[in-house]
Amino acid sequence: MKGSDLLAGAAKAATYNMLLQFSLRIMTFLLNAFVLRFITRDMLGVVNVRLTLLYSTTLFLAKEAFDKACLSKSEHKNWQQIINLLWCTFPVAIVCCSLLSFVWLYMVDVPDTQLIPYYNIGVICFAISTVIEVIAEPLVIVGQAFMFVKLKVLFYGISQGVKCLLTVILIIYSPDLGIINFCIAQIISVLVYVVLYYGYFINNMSKVKKTDDFPFKSVGDFLPKKLKDKPSIDSHYASLTWSFFKQSFLKQLLTEGEKFVMTFFKVLSFADQGIYDVINNLGSMAARFIFLPIEENGYLFFSQSLTRGVAIHKQKKESVELCCDVLRSL
Repeated sequence: MKGSDLLAGAAKAATYNMLLQFSLRIMTFLLNAFVLRFITRDMLGVVNVRLTLLYSTTLFLAKEAFDKACLSKSEHKNWQQIINLLWCTFPVAIVCCSLLSFVWLYMVDVPDTQLIPYYNIGVICFAISTVIEVIAEPLVIVGQAFMFVKLKVLFYGISQGVKCLLTVILIIYSPDLGIINFCIAQIISVLVYVVLYYGYFINNMSKVKKTDDFPFKSVGDFLPKKLKDKPSIDSHYASLTWSFFKQSFLKQLLTEGEKFVMTFFKVLSFADQGIYDVINNLGSMAARFIFLPIEENGYLFFSQSLTRGVAIHKQKKESVELCCDVLRSL
C-alpha cells in the first residue's frame, strides 16, 4: 500500500474515531442522567467505576500489546504467524480475567449486599465479556492493517448503542434486578460486536479478497493453524509483544489512575464515584475526542509506513519523507 493511501486511510479513520468518541461521550452522559432516575448513585458508581475499570483493565492487558506488535510492519511478515499470535489474546484474557476478578471480589472494599445486590455476578459477567470480545481480535487487526477504516468504528458504535438501549429498557421494566441489568447489556453488546465482525467477513469475503495483497481466502484463515516449514509464532513479533506488554501496565495506570485510587483507597463513597464519573465523561471529552483518535491512527500510519528495526537510510525515501512531514504536522 502506498504511503499516500496509508495517510489518507489513517486520516479518515481518525475522523471516524473522533465522531465515535464524541457520540459515545454524549450517549454515556445522557444514559447516566436517565438511569439516575431509576437507580441509586451508589449503584451507578459501582457499575461505572468499579466494574467498568475491571473490564477496561482486563481488555487492555489482554490485547493492547498484541495489537501494537501485530500492526508493526516487517520485511518478512507471515500473516498466519500473526493470526496465531493474536489468538494468544484468548488465554491471556482468561488469565487476566481470573486474577483481576479475584482481586475485585476479595481484595477491595465490597459493596453492602443490601445496598448493591448481585455484585459478585457483576464482576464475573464484566470479566467474561472481555474473553468474548478478544475472539474478534484477529479480524479487528486485519481490518486495521488493510485500512478497512469504517469497520471498527461502525461495529463498536453499534455494539455500544445496543448496550445503552438494552440498559434503558431493562432498568425501566426490571429495576429490581439492579446490576444484573447492566450485566445482560454488557454481555449482549460484546456478542453483537463479535458477531458483526465475523458476519461481515463471512458475507463479504469475495469482495474483500479483491483488495490488493489481501492474503486471506476464507474466514477459516483467521483461525490458528500449525505451520509445517516455520514456527507457528514469529519470535520477533512475540518479543515485541512482550516489550509492549510491560509498557501496558504503566499506560493503564496513567489512563485510569483516578479510578484505581477510588477503587483501592476508599477516598470516595460509591455514590460520589458515580457522580464523579458522570462529570468526567464530559470533562475528558477533549482528550477522548481529539487526542485519542490522533494517537491511535498516528500509530497505525507510522507502523505501516516504516519497518521496525531497519535503519532509516535503508527504508524507502518516499516513506521516510512522508512520515517526517506527518510527524511535523502532528
